[in-house]
Amino acid sequence: MPHSTEGASEPAGHRDGEAVFAAVDLPAGATGEWLGTIIEVVPDAMIVVDDGGTILAANAHAHELFGFGPSELIGAPVDSLVPTHARSRHGMLRAKFREHPVRRPLGAMALVGRRKDGSEFPADISLSPVRSGQDVHIICAVRDMTAREAAERDRRRLLEEQSAREQAEAAVRERDEFLSIANHELRTPVTALKAASQLALRRLRAGQLDDDAELEHFFTLMDDQTSKAARLINDLLDGSRLVERRLKLDRRPADLRAIVRSALEATQLLNAGSQFVLSEPDTPVVAEVDAVRIEQVVVNLLDNAVKFSPRGATIEVDVADDGVEARVAVRDHGIGVLPEYRDRIFDRFYQAPTPNHAAGMGLGLFISRELVDLHGGRLDADFPGDGGTRVIVHLPLLSAASPVS
Repeated sequence: MPHSTEGASEPAGHRDGEAVFAAVDLPAGATGEWLGTIIEVVPDAMIVVDDGGTILAANAHAHELFGFGPSELIGAPVDSLVPTHARSRHGMLRAKFREHPVRRPLGAMALVGRRKDGSEFPADISLSPVRSGQDVHIICAVRDMTAREAAERDRRRLLEEQSAREQAEAAVRERDEFLSIANHELRTPVTALKAASQLALRRLRAGQLDDDAELEHFFTLMDDQTSKAARLINDLLDGSRLVERRLKLDRRPADLRAIVRSALEATQLLNAGSQFVLSEPDTPVVAEVDAVRIEQVVVNLLDNAVKFSPRGATIEVDVADDGVEARVAVRDHGIGVLPEYRDRIFDRFYQAPTPNHAAGMGLGLFISRELVDLHGGRLDADFPGDGGTRVIVHLPLLSAASPVS
C-alpha cells in the first residue's frame, strides 16, 4: 500500500489488544479471485493484500492508477507500490497495523504512491481489515490526490493574492488618508506663518515696523506657528516609526511624579486658561521608562483633555501605584465620547465626531498607546457617568531598591 508520511496512529476508541474489523467475516475459503470480482465494481482503485504483504487482487482502476497492465499486480509485493526510500518505514507500519488491524477511513493519512515507471503521486488511502477463516486480509482503497492538491494550492494562492490585494488597498487608503490629513493640518500653521511673515515684510519695507512690541508680536506669532508645524511633523514621524516598530527607547528607572510635573508645567504654559489639579503620593512611584517618551504621552493626554473641555475647566491628574503597577490618570469634564465611537479612539488617524469639530490629526492617542505598549504597559479609557473622559496609563512598577534617575 502507498507510504504514509505521517505514521499509522490508532483511531480514538481503540483499546490495545482489541482488533476492530471492518465487516463480517468473509466466507471460509474466499479466494483472491472472489475478492477481485467484488472490488471490480468499485469506482476507486482497490487492492486486496494478504497478511504477508502480497497483493491478492486489484481492480482495473488500481492497475491504471499505478501504470500496470491487466493482472500485473496480482502476486506482487505491496511494497512495490511504495517509493523505494520509504519501504523500510512502510514495513514497520504494516507490522504495526497487523498488531492492531483497525479500519482507517479516507483522509486519515498523507500518503505517497509509486507507479510502475517510478513516478510518485500524492494519494489518499483507506484500510479495511477483513477476516477469512484464520487469515486476515486488508482491502485498500486508493485515490490519486494530485488534482485535489493542485486545486488546494490554487485556492491557497488565490486567498494569499486576495489578502495581499486587500492589504495593498488598505495601505493605499491609509496613505491617502494620511496625505489628506497632513495636508489639511500642516496648511494651517504654514498659512499663518506665511501671512505673518508677509505682513511683517510689507511693514518693514514701508518703514512702518520700528516698534519693538510689534516686532515681538510678529516673531512670537511665527514662533508659535513653526512650533505647531514641527510638532505635527514629529507626530507624523513618530506614528510611522511606531507602526514599523523602528522607534527605540532609552529606558531607565525614573520617578513618574517628576515626569508628570514636567508635563504639567509644559502644558500650563500654553493653556493658561485651564485649571490643573495634581494628586500624587508622598513616596516615589518608580518605573523603568524612557522619561522623554512617557512625558510625551502625558502631554498628549493633557492636550487632549484641554482640547475637549470648556475653557477654564478643571483637569484632574492622578499618579498612584498598587505595589505592582504604576498608574497615571488624566480626567477631564468635557464633552466625552459617544458610546459608538469609544472602541476606535486609539486608532491611527481617528477622531470621534465632536460638536466643536476640534482640529487634529488623530495621532495623539494612537502614539500614546503605542509608546505605552513599547514599555510593556497599557493605555485604556473610561467614561464616568457625570461626563468627560478618563485616560489611564498603566506601567510595570520597578522595585523600590532600584536607583532613580
